[in-house]
Parts: sequence; C-alpha cells; structure tokens
Amino acid sequence: MQNMHSQRGLSLVGWLIVIGLAGFMAVVALKLFPVYMEYWTVKSVMDEVASQPTADKKSRSFILSSISKRLDVNSVNTVKARDIKYERTEEGGARLHLKYEVRKPLVGNVDVVVKFDHSVPVRGGE
Repeated sequence: MQNMHSQRGLSLVGWLIVIGLAGFMAVVALKLFPVYMEYWTVKSVMDEVASQPTADKKSRSFILSSISKRLDVNSVNTVKARDIKYERTEEGGARLHLKYEVRKPLVGNVDVVVKFDHSVPVRGGE
C-alpha cells in the first residue's frame, strides 16, 4: 500500500521531459507560423487575381503585374511574381501555378523545410 502512495504524479525528471518537449514544439510552431501565414497570403492573392472580372481576357504581363503589386502591398518577401507560372491549359484556358519551398533554421545545423504547391484556374468573375 505504501508503494502506491509514493508513485503519485510525475517525478522531477518526468516534468523536465514534458517541459522540454512542450518548449521544442513551441519553437517549431513559432518558426513555422510566419511561413504558413505568408503562404496563405500568396494563395489568397493568386485566387483573387484569377477570379477578377475578365481575368481570362487579360494578358499574362497584366496578371503577373497585378500579382506583384498585391504581394508588395502585403509585404510578401519569399515569393515574387516571376516565381508564378502562367500556363495555358489544354481546354484553351489558363492557370496560375506556384511551387516553392521555404527553409528555416531550427536548431544548429537542423533546418525545417516546408514545400508548397498551389494552382488556380484563371476564369474571371461573373
């Protein structure tokens, strides 16, 4: 019976391990959150430009210029408009395609690599 009484809760070593793991996960989250926020901004810009009224009738340079301006306004530094491909589809339409990766240092010589791939058809709004 005395054995059960002495085994309540975590020991000091157990708590240190839990705190260490929680701290590591917090560091990873703090490193990755800005990367994902920037991706969501880029994705939003691409979606907005592709769905503008008469976007399907605009030239490649006009669309990429519009994307570039919006990326500048939103302070996006990782992706530039030249990284976004304007491709013609087999159906005669067009699409915007972006594929890139971001590398962030984590600890020492260990990096976190996040890959993104987003494609959106250029349709124009109704």
